[in-house]
Amino acid sequence: MSRISFDPNLKEWPLRCFDRSCARICVMGDIGVGKTSLILRWLRGVFEHFEQGAYSEDLYHRSLLMHELHKKNGMEEDDFIDEGDDNLKKYSALDVQILDCDYVDMTYDSVELVTAQIKQCDAFVLCFEPTSRESFENLNGLFHKIVENAENPSITICLTKSDLYLDSEIKIDEVAERLGALGYSMDDDYEEVSAKTGENVDQLFYSVLRKISQYKKQARMAYRKQAVETGEVQDATPSLLQSTPSPSPSLQSAKLTAPARVAAPRSVAARPDEEEKHKQKNACCVIC
Repeated sequence: MSRISFDPNLKEWPLRCFDRSCARICVMGDIGVGKTSLILRWLRGVFEHFEQGAYSEDLYHRSLLMHELHKKNGMEEDDFIDEGDDNLKKYSALDVQILDCDYVDMTYDSVELVTAQIKQCDAFVLCFEPTSRESFENLNGLFHKIVENAENPSITICLTKSDLYLDSEIKIDEVAERLGALGYSMDDDYEEVSAKTGENVDQLFYSVLRKISQYKKQARMAYRKQAVETGEVQDATPSLLQSTPSPSPSLQSAKLTAPARVAAPRSVAARPDEEEKHKQKNACCVIC
């Protein structure tokens, strides 16, 4: 089971909005709604069926070239690259990290760790299937857990298994009413997908990536404006802005990560004259 490594004592800096080399998406929903099949359809381009409960929470990666996002999916280059930014290249890679999270993990297991996961994600896809009213009703619990721990979260409600729509237990009017009550819209924040047929799968994930890039740019602009007004200007760390080495063609294909372990803070052995230099390397806060 993959988990997000974190240090509870880590300061707010660096801000997520300055990390343009990585996008973190958390896909949530009841066991059996098709989250894993949906993720793997986007990663591998094929439908894979799993018995209920066969896959537990896991972390997946896909590397995309930013210029391909601009060219094929209507994403604006300016969403990633700020004016005067020479460090981030349009041909650099975007590491898309997808966390597959079950509803049971959100409510019963490792509450503190799940909270940390929410805080470190950029966007959320809340899934339900048309033949399960329970999965639809559980969306409220997922939504409130997110808004309690994330500021202005990007949330997309997703109906999976759209190929079973004729057997649906949920009317479209109910979905529209639920989204409206949560402050979201059918036009911008709702998708119907099928991992089996591939319908709208690409559209879902590229729409989420577009939201992430636009939100991060707005957050960077707001942060810099506030910093100038208060006189507390602080540049992003070079490691967050520098371009990622151009990936080989194999990076365009999906890769499934092995389960990761929670990383504990490590002390850094340093010579006396380098002690101050390495003081900040004692803890990390990353998805690995």
